[in-house]
Amino acid sequence: MIAKLYQKILQNQLRHTAYLFLNLMVISLQLIKQVKLDVLAESIPLPILLESRRRKVRRLLRLKNFTIETIWFPCIRALLEEMFNPKDRIYLVIDRTSWSVINILMVSVVYDHRAWPIYWEHPILASCLI
Repeated sequence: MIAKLYQKILQNQLRHTAYLFLNLMVISLQLIKQVKLDVLAESIPLPILLESRRRKVRRLLRLKNFTIETIWFPCIRALLEEMFNPKDRIYLVIDRTSWSVINILMVSVVYDHRAWPIYWEHPILASCLI
C-alpha cells in the first residue's frame, strides 16, 4: 500500500530514467546501510565509471522537483488521508535538538506509539548535502 503510493508520486515527479536510478539508489542503500556518497556510488550496479556514478547521484539529488515539498509532502498527505478520518485526533510532536552549532527542527505525527517525521529543517546540513 505505502510502496504503491511512493511509486505513484515519484513516477509523477521524476523522468522515467531518474525514477529507475532512484530505485537503484534505494536498493543499494538498503544493502550497504550507509549514507555516504562515495560508498553509495560504488555500490550502484551500473557498468559506468565510479566518477560517472557519483555525478549521476549528485545530479539526481539536485533536481529541482526532488524536494521535500514535491516528493515528501504529497506522500505524507496521501498517507494521512488514507489512515485517518477527518474527525480523528492526530498528535503532532515538535522537537528541536541543539548540539553546539547544529540545530535540527523535527515535526512528526504520532500513530500507534511511533513518530513519523513529516517535516525537518537543518540549515547547516541542508547546505552540506550536495
